[in-house]
Amino acid sequence: MFKDAAERLSVQALLNCYWRETGLGTVQAVSELPAPLAARLATTHCMALTLQPLAQPVWVPLSYVSPTGRHRIGEAVFSIGDGGYCALPAALLFSLLLSDLAERYQGGALPAESADILGLCLQSLQNMRGFISSREADIAQLYGPELDFFRAEQGLLIGHQTHPAPKSRNGFTGSELAAYSPEAAGRCQLHWWLLAPGLVKQHGVWASSPSSQLRDWLTGQVSPRAAALLAANPSWDVLPLHPWQARHLLGREAIAALIEQGQLLDLGEQGPALWPTSSIRTLAAPGVPWMFKCSLSVAITNSVRINLFRECLRGELGCRLWQGPLGDELKERLPTLRPVNDPAWLTLEIDGQVLDEATCILRDNPFAVQAQVSCMAMLCQDHPLQRGNRFSQLLPQLAQREGISTQAAAEQWFAAFIRVAVEPMLTLYLEYGMAFEAHQQNTLLELENLWPARFWVRDNQGFYYIEERAQRVLELLPELGGAAESVGPQSFVDERFHYYFFHNTVFGLINALGHSGLADEHALLGQLRAALTALDARYPGNSLLAPVLHAPTLPYKGNLLTRLAQIDELVAPLTSQSVYVELHNPLYEVNHD
Repeated sequence: MFKDAAERLSVQALLNCYWRETGLGTVQAVSELPAPLAARLATTHCMALTLQPLAQPVWVPLSYVSPTGRHRIGEAVFSIGDGGYCALPAALLFSLLLSDLAERYQGGALPAESADILGLCLQSLQNMRGFISSREADIAQLYGPELDFFRAEQGLLIGHQTHPAPKSRNGFTGSELAAYSPEAAGRCQLHWWLLAPGLVKQHGVWASSPSSQLRDWLTGQVSPRAAALLAANPSWDVLPLHPWQARHLLGREAIAALIEQGQLLDLGEQGPALWPTSSIRTLAAPGVPWMFKCSLSVAITNSVRINLFRECLRGELGCRLWQGPLGDELKERLPTLRPVNDPAWLTLEIDGQVLDEATCILRDNPFAVQAQVSCMAMLCQDHPLQRGNRFSQLLPQLAQREGISTQAAAEQWFAAFIRVAVEPMLTLYLEYGMAFEAHQQNTLLELENLWPARFWVRDNQGFYYIEERAQRVLELLPELGGAAESVGPQSFVDERFHYYFFHNTVFGLINALGHSGLADEHALLGQLRAALTALDARYPGNSLLAPVLHAPTLPYKGNLLTRLAQIDELVAPLTSQSVYVELHNPLYEVNHD
């Protein structure tokens, strides 16, 4: 038996990665297995694996088998030993799975990369265990149907449910993990530097500089010492940093030299207490005009989170687009679709060299304190202590209020989601050539009376434009095809969109509705297929929807194989920043059942 919920959920995430990315494993009826094993599995179905290099048989009981492919596992995973069938400890199972991958993909020896992943899996498990324990009193609220944006951003206790180490982060000490992790309900202040003229490189969509905007906002919220330094140096620029990052950079020789030369005055931590959001590095709070997306030299899941210049430029140009005439047209045509804009950025430039590790992006904070906005990952994540998720409460409340069954509530809710999110996103893609890396953490759903009302997209790192379709956009903002590096060919963007929007977000939502125990995934897939068929007819010859409707497989980002390959997605070339595999397409399967 697993020790606790964190262990079961961590094993479940790794196993779902393994069998989705490798295509290995067979779902079997437990009734077909030997009676002693069937009695221990205690479910109707299991996943049978044979792990190399020892041909180790493993049986994973499945308490929910999903047509969209992410299954819920039981309370233990079994193999066979000298004493008969035995439950495998989580650490041993992690090691067996990674040894199997090394045998299949890396020639047999367990390389350092696999050992690193094992450490990340164990670290993630420990972090998740601590988060669940520290938030035990909040879990009922976090999994209720109504949740405001700021609490939702700090409620992603489970994280990416098809990532081998969703709660891994290398760089924080134990106390820092508690202070700077959203899952621990952390709070912190920004750390501020005051820099001599010419040292801050900055740009934004405003008439005045980002630094002057920040100065005006910070006035009255600082210590007497900081206020005196600001008053004595009116032409100097302020630069906000994540407090961990500031301490990390203060040890750098170049930073020490600026301090010694009197060109950098360290104001320390100032301003209001901010909330780490689900990305960890972005800090926000109710009533603060911006969110602060800070560089953070901490490895979080797949990458060290450093803001790059091209991302700053993508955000600024995207904001200009949405605030201009074309943006007005888009808002009129697609009133339920909204971007969370990144209007400005600041960084440190020393002798003509930008220090990316000191870059801060200012993001709009458009959400009222009580706005019912959650990232899709928070809406869909499993409950840590019982079967289900937030839909386990949301659907019964809707059903009772409307006088319908929970299945009818699920179908009507999903139909509203298609209207609010799917149709506008595809219109934007197919008519304007605009795409987003619209995975479940970068997309947010705003609810009104529990119904989908608006769909928000965020994170400039994943704003893409299709060179064959985005002519209007590129004529207005040709820089998108230059330093912003955000224009790609149709085939490339199609592949990314198939994974991020369809596999991760939309199929992930259908999966969550099924995991609630209150909705039939096949019926929801049928709804989606009907809506996409109508859209496909509206845009004849498009290359995006034909594979979604008719191909047996679709491209899928393999987070486990990406980690095995030691790829940092933020710095790798755009066309090779992840490992992609082909995964079964549930819309094809539902059409051929």
